[in-house]
Amino acid sequence: MTNDHVPYDAVIHWLCDADCNLKCKYCFGLSNEWFQKKNIWDDGPSAQAHWQNGEYKKSGGARPIDSARLLSVLEQTGKIFKIVFTANHGEPFIISNFIEACQKITEKQYIALTTNLTLPAVRRFADAVHPQRVCWIVASAQLDEMERLGLTDQYIKNFFFLKAQGFPVVSQAVAYPSLQSKATNVRKLFQKNGIKLEFTPFYGTYDGLEYPKAYTDKQLAV
Repeated sequence: MTNDHVPYDAVIHWLCDADCNLKCKYCFGLSNEWFQKKNIWDDGPSAQAHWQNGEYKKSGGARPIDSARLLSVLEQTGKIFKIVFTANHGEPFIISNFIEACQKITEKQYIALTTNLTLPAVRRFADAVHPQRVCWIVASAQLDEMERLGLTDQYIKNFFFLKAQGFPVVSQAVAYPSLQSKATNVRKLFQKNGIKLEFTPFYGTYDGLEYPKAYTDKQLAV
């Protein structure tokens, strides 16, 4: 279910990759190369984050969104925008003023976002933003991390809360090869809770094989 029929003129992709509350093993955001690039993009210690003893540590956090400046620029164009908050290896709800910014943006514009849906701020977002101003929400199910941190129930509760409020939300998980043994049971668990879980391809190397071209017929059938 999406609201992509809304009348916008252009799309802005906003990368929310500074910080994340999860540490997914397949996330290329954990690579040394990524952190080297990140330190170049960031201009101060408040935006830096790193891992210590296997756990996420951060000093400061992701930069706040300057919504006043953004909206001033958009209004000068006279156009309607869809702003897509993309999280390839980050989490938008970590941004300190993300909800307030979305509330202001959606007064005239539209948004869409990807989130791991595990943070309590999701519910405050639902109270602050009208669902008709949201084109879609991809609830990215990071299955191993949710299991490790005991966040699966939180994900499911947040999913249903958004759905009950009328938000167009879908559930997706990366088809990481090591998940094959549990994929069927996880999908059944989600189905039992009324969530249709879809798998998206993993792009990268696993056990010396390049994916997605290395997927077997058995893996593709899951």
